Amino acid sequence: EKAYQYNLDGLHDKAIEVYERILADKPNHGLALYNLGLSKYELNDIRKACIYIDRSLKLGVNEARDFVRDHCRW
Repeated sequence: EKAYQYNLDGLHDKAIEVYERILADKPNHGLALYNLGLSKYELNDIRKACIYIDRSLKLGVNEARDFVRDHCRW
């Protein structure tokens, strides 16, 4: 996936654009939400990262559980 490669290359803004396009078409795409959250986290937007990753967890993305526990305590 192009967005994943952007993240690996440190191009998080470009990855975010791709994930947002995916979510515009499929708003409940759990992995896109999770990866969008990780991209936001890499850009130090912790609040939005937690919102997206928490949504992904509610959609069954189990990888999100540790992130939410470790980074999203308000």
